[in-house]
Amino acid sequence: MRHAIFTVITKSYIGLAKALGNSIRKHNSNIDFYIFIADEPDANLPEFPTDENIYINSRQSLDIDDDLWLQMAFKYNLVEFCTCIKPACFKYLFKKELYEKVIFFDPDIFVYRSLDSIFHSLDEYQVVLTPHVLSMQEKSTSDNPLYTFLKYGIYNLGFLALRKSAKTELFLTWWHERLKDECFFDDKFGLLTDQKWIIFLPGFLSASELLISRDRGLNLAPWNFFERKVEQSDGVFYVVDRLGVEQTKTPLVFVHFSSFSYRDVANGTASLPGYLDLGALFEPYGHGLKQADIEKYIQLKYTYKVFDNDIIISDLNRRIYRAYLEQGKNFIREKNPFVTSENSLYKRFEAKKLLTMEKAGNSGNSSGHPHRNRQEVTGSSKQLKAMNLLSRTLLRFLGPQKYATVITNLGKYFTYEKQLHLLGEEE
Repeated sequence: MRHAIFTVITKSYIGLAKALGNSIRKHNSNIDFYIFIADEPDANLPEFPTDENIYINSRQSLDIDDDLWLQMAFKYNLVEFCTCIKPACFKYLFKKELYEKVIFFDPDIFVYRSLDSIFHSLDEYQVVLTPHVLSMQEKSTSDNPLYTFLKYGIYNLGFLALRKSAKTELFLTWWHERLKDECFFDDKFGLLTDQKWIIFLPGFLSASELLISRDRGLNLAPWNFFERKVEQSDGVFYVVDRLGVEQTKTPLVFVHFSSFSYRDVANGTASLPGYLDLGALFEPYGHGLKQADIEKYIQLKYTYKVFDNDIIISDLNRRIYRAYLEQGKNFIREKNPFVTSENSLYKRFEAKKLLTMEKAGNSGNSSGHPHRNRQEVTGSSKQLKAMNLLSRTLLRFLGPQKYATVITNLGKYFTYEKQLHLLGEEE
């Protein structure tokens, strides 16, 4: 019986998805690889590729009402939107394509050997998860403070394996309902896209239904490099405990190259200071990215980054729209939030001077993927200095007790969603 693996991307990540698909097929047979595209064709890519992968136009194929699709595409940023449709993709493969076992991978994953161990686990379990970290240290040597996993979730959702069952169908329905409105990357609300919701699973499923895998060869990634060392023998990669607590040697199955510059990986210039043993992993991945024509796709513009006149949609625009939906306002008559016609959301933003008026264009960092450069970091530092000066001035005028009250209340007030009043609430 054939099994399915899928990823969810925008047009600009087609090269990454193709590299993932090629790595899967190199080490596995009887696998169908689906690429769900949460984006639209355009003049630069009028049709999705035709190759060994199965490309799905998510808007046309998934069981999501079109009004809801447009609402989610607007209120969520790129990463939030790609993750919010994940349950619907699982449902599509279970219901329409009739697969019994399905694996999700983030597009920046690369497979180094057979995935049979995961599919065999699904013979016994209905869900397989991988924690971010597996080591318990009195004083952690993790590159990230452990409390970050309390914020972002214990389990990494770059990988998820499910077997079709009544219980997983119920879970997917529950998960999909949450992600319609609560798939934001927002510390204030305790959310991290689709990932944070998975912390409920150990409470929902029994020990015989859920496998929390301790296989160190699954989901090797920057957040666990500190605990996992790679060794190579006869061309095969293995993972050992970098901390020296466990003596087992585990075959490396897949690596999650999260947060790397994929151009640097493809060009052979990516590096890992402090983890030289992991450098050998970049060669096959870099070759895979080049073979998949990453440069051909990486500059493609994300459709839902802009209004229909190419003006960029800011985070403020998205989150005010979120508040508009949640509060049931009806002073905007045009339902499609991307259009710029009369009585549209755009016209209301324009009237209230809430638009960036910046056009996306077709080059540079136009794909919509999160990116920070040195200039942005420097700018943030200057802004911080200005805010520090303002706070010291307030302290002198108000005194410590009133100052503490003010900053506490300002923290609650100055969220995007509290700014709906900027649109005006007249009917």
